[in-house]
Amino acid sequence: MSGHWRGPMVSVGAVTMLAAALVALPVAASPRTPTVSLSASQGARQPAALTIQPYDWPTYLRNQQHSSGNFSVPGITLGNVSKLRTLWSWSAPVSGDNLLASPTIAAGMVFLGTTSGRIYALNELTGSAIWSKQLDVVPAKLGGCNQSTGISGTASVAPDPRTGLLTVYVAGGRFLYALDAATGAQRWRALVGPANSLNTVGYRNWASPTVAGGVVLMGLSSNCDAPLIRGGVQAFNQATGATTGSYFTVPAGKVGGSVWSSVASDGKSAWVTTGNPDPRGTHVYDSYSIVRLVLPGLVKVDKSTVTLPITADKDFGSSPTLFAAILRGTTTLMVGACNKNGVYYAWRSGNLAAGPVWHDQVGNTSNEPDMCLTSGAWDFPRNELYIAANSTTINGKKVAGSVRQVDPATGAYHWQTALPCVPLVSPSLNGSSNLLAVSTWCTSGTSRTYVLNAANGAIVASYVQPSETFVQPVWSASALFIGGSFGPGKLVVLF
Repeated sequence: MSGHWRGPMVSVGAVTMLAAALVALPVAASPRTPTVSLSASQGARQPAALTIQPYDWPTYLRNQQHSSGNFSVPGITLGNVSKLRTLWSWSAPVSGDNLLASPTIAAGMVFLGTTSGRIYALNELTGSAIWSKQLDVVPAKLGGCNQSTGISGTASVAPDPRTGLLTVYVAGGRFLYALDAATGAQRWRALVGPANSLNTVGYRNWASPTVAGGVVLMGLSSNCDAPLIRGGVQAFNQATGATTGSYFTVPAGKVGGSVWSSVASDGKSAWVTTGNPDPRGTHVYDSYSIVRLVLPGLVKVDKSTVTLPITADKDFGSSPTLFAAILRGTTTLMVGACNKNGVYYAWRSGNLAAGPVWHDQVGNTSNEPDMCLTSGAWDFPRNELYIAANSTTINGKKVAGSVRQVDPATGAYHWQTALPCVPLVSPSLNGSSNLLAVSTWCTSGTSRTYVLNAANGAIVASYVQPSETFVQPVWSASALFIGGSFGPGKLVVLF
């Protein structure tokens, strides 16, 4: 259904309930002034006490619930968003060093990891380098991607639970690292995967780490499915890096069910979406599923499996998003994700086994790069869910990509907007001005980032990307960060 109909607003009681489950940050002041904590001078040192600011974007999809919404973006409005100009840009120093991760912004710094395995800390105001550190790389001989691979996932920034010092949690090719945010000094390093798997062909870190409930959560995934590995999730003590629990999608001795996505959490439970099973096997086990695990030991308590042929190769490449809906007059916590079959599914987060409450065919069942890989963006004050997807049909017309405002209780579309190319990364919401940014991947023509009026879906601005992208557009402070993944990877800051 199209048009501008809006569903009922969440009640005051519901907002109070959701505040406990979602990080809602206050709106910062000083519009159109770069609200960063570093001086503009080259090589400026960090203050002794680094803190995450209300306007920051400190982790993948902004918070552990994956809302992809920032409600503290001063100065960028519907009236001036089409007039943004480049504040600074940064390119990977080495040609061919790609940018698959999205920027993390915290305490006046921008953290970026590249496929060469190097992570950079940049001054948020100027783009000048503060520090960089080389992490581990999976050699080309150890997997089916046929290339050496370093950092693919987005870094997370959070205080160390024991010392309070701001820490960057980032995954290299095989290891998970905790680095001092001010200097890049390593605090700990832990292997992701079985202890004997370091030189095993097939493993690679794709997921972005999620910090929740005193642990850091990482998916176990293969190196382009050649060969398959035993997928799952591992939990690491946030302060020490010690393993606190492991969950596997298939029994010992079996393979499949890679977790390509990032885990969502409310601090007590974790929701994980899983990939394809072994096509030569006889059982999908926990592949093609969403699973709820209890922290910190990762005990499985609930799951829902999508019915697909064992040979379908239709992963959940989309990370789950926690949101809320009013079902039969009761505020209900929900979780949703998109499968490569083009369907976005929404479940009760506490009762996955009951099956989806609703599902939408938001995109076609397609192959690379035309796939549904995006997570939703949730506007909790306005009770709206936004979903971007691959090629589809809108009002009888075939389109290359789309973005929709969706009723979180029913999946009904409030509006639909066609895009000229497919979005492969999640949309992001500027909740302060009700603006939605969506970056696209164009196999021909120019890839652009589009900014929409989230109230009605009208495109109000667009900006040329450096290249096709896996980089999520990010709203932080008074700026919009967009990127290109290739040739080398590049980040552009619009102000």
